[in-house]
Amino acid sequence: GNPRDRGTSGGGGSAGRGVASSVGMDAMRAQSSASATESGEVFMYRLETPVTVERRRSAMLPILSAPIDGERVSIYNDADGTRHPMRGVRIVNSTNLQLMPGPIAVYDGSSYAGDATVAHVPAGDSRLLAYAVDLEVEASSTRTPAIRSTRARIVNGALLMSHEREERTEHTFTNKDASGSRTILVEHARRANWSLVTPEKPDETTDSLYRFRVQVPAGRAATLSIVERTTDQSQIAVGAIDPDTSLAYWKQGAISQQVLDAFKEAQRLRDLVTDAERRMGAAQSEINAIAADQDRIRQNIGGIEKASTLYARYIQKLDEQETALETLRKEIADATSDRDARRAAYEAYLRDLNVE
Repeated sequence: GNPRDRGTSGGGGSAGRGVASSVGMDAMRAQSSASATESGEVFMYRLETPVTVERRRSAMLPILSAPIDGERVSIYNDADGTRHPMRGVRIVNSTNLQLMPGPIAVYDGSSYAGDATVAHVPAGDSRLLAYAVDLEVEASSTRTPAIRSTRARIVNGALLMSHEREERTEHTFTNKDASGSRTILVEHARRANWSLVTPEKPDETTDSLYRFRVQVPAGRAATLSIVERTTDQSQIAVGAIDPDTSLAYWKQGAISQQVLDAFKEAQRLRDLVTDAERRMGAAQSEINAIAADQDRIRQNIGGIEKASTLYARYIQKLDEQETALETLRKEIADATSDRDARRAAYEAYLRDLNVE
């Protein structure tokens, strides 16, 4: 699961470079001239035979010359923005020594193929190396915009909405090499909160990407489809959703008929509360209007003869208004009682509301 190391395809090998052959790696047979030991936190090579280096001279000493396992592959990552995959090789350090980081010259048979760099490779570990562009394979990628679907249910009076998005990526590889097939490792970025749907399982997984293996016969094409899915959730109080919105959810298929019916019942109970509050407000408005009129009458009545007809009319009107005030105050009390009872019923309905 290690990241691949890249190199360039130009230039030849130089002194001091490692050499890897992408053909017949397991056929290499040679003897290393050093042994390896762990010394605390340091890995140390120890030469089997002492070497004398004369004054003002230098020597190149073979530390490791041993067969290692390898597999020829092509590597493709659409984030690179290229039309071709990279030729590559997966090496496995099947020796008992650690491979130090550095440049590698890659040969295909006896022909130079390209350069790569390799990081530190402990014994038994593997690395994926890319060393040249595979010009005989053309790649194209298409990404379908996410398809969104929403499902919802009511739990304890709250609408829980699950927003599911599904995205498809297709990679098509055309192998123009009529004499040889290709094994292509397709690298696909892993995204947080996205799960892999198709294929069911990647061939490899690292911290940052998936790798999928695609076989492309000679002179043929092959396609890899990758489907990913993510789900987001949101929560909305049923009482905060108006009838038009709930109806729109139902038409979109986001909620069932049972959930829509629950919204309608919640709206009916809420309307009863609103009706009681409306009655309270109307009665209070009348009380305020009567109080203002009484203040006007009291201001006017002070300068009128008590024996006059107008004075008697004012007194009669004040008496009628006091009777009306008593009725209105009772209406407010009744409406307040209705509001409290209806609100309690509405809240109890929401509290125990669970609908799929």
